[in-house]
Amino acid sequence: MRIDLATSALQLPAYFKEDRQQTIIVVDVLRASTTITTAIYNGAKEMIVVEKLQEAMDYAEKGYLVGAERKALRCDFARFGNSPYEYQPEIVHDKTLVFTTTNGTKCIERAFSIGAKKVYIGGIINLEQATNQLLRDNNDIIVLAAGWNDTIGLEDCIYAGAIAEKLIQKGAIIEMSDGTFAMRELWQIHGQNDQDLIKYIANTEHYKRMKKAGVVGDVPYCLTQNDKMPFLEVRKEMGKYLCRM
Repeated sequence: MRIDLATSALQLPAYFKEDRQQTIIVVDVLRASTTITTAIYNGAKEMIVVEKLQEAMDYAEKGYLVGAERKALRCDFARFGNSPYEYQPEIVHDKTLVFTTTNGTKCIERAFSIGAKKVYIGGIINLEQATNQLLRDNNDIIVLAAGWNDTIGLEDCIYAGAIAEKLIQKGAIIEMSDGTFAMRELWQIHGQNDQDLIKYIANTEHYKRMKKAGVVGDVPYCLTQNDKMPFLEVRKEMGKYLCRM
């Protein structure tokens, strides 16, 4: 099993090989991956992921519950933003939601447009379930780190190191790209304790953006592992990108 790290969607073509069985894990730890996972865990029937704001606005006009975020803030037309705390069970239970964000949702579209057959949503919150599923699949892996406007985001890249370490601990034989190798070392230093990881990620650019936007309170939740949280596959059905249990 090989694990490659694409530090943004721009790098994805360099790692994707049509003749290999590759799984793409879209990772936007702060916060799209965490929010999608939480909404489904809290009982949402499904989440339709869209890239463009106009698509989300069209759904809102049709009466759908829409989550929309740009530059870390909720869009005015939307019921939700990109905070996992907004998607409470009493609101989302058995509902179809629509979701768009600055960085994470466009990476889902990129993964399918390049030809991926299997796409998952990964985050720190669902590392345990991710490890178990990836062992069952036994495919090569590309971690597609969402980052920020096609630039690197350390909070997303370190996921490649986290998943490599978890798989190795469970007995998998791993081949790592240089990026994954470097991120594994960072994870070994900073990721063994949730509080240490939070302190480390507090130095990153995106943490500072979130602090400026007043949404930094979501960070501890996003960086805390929860063995109950599902590792969700995204499916393309009738032109829509769908996340569901």
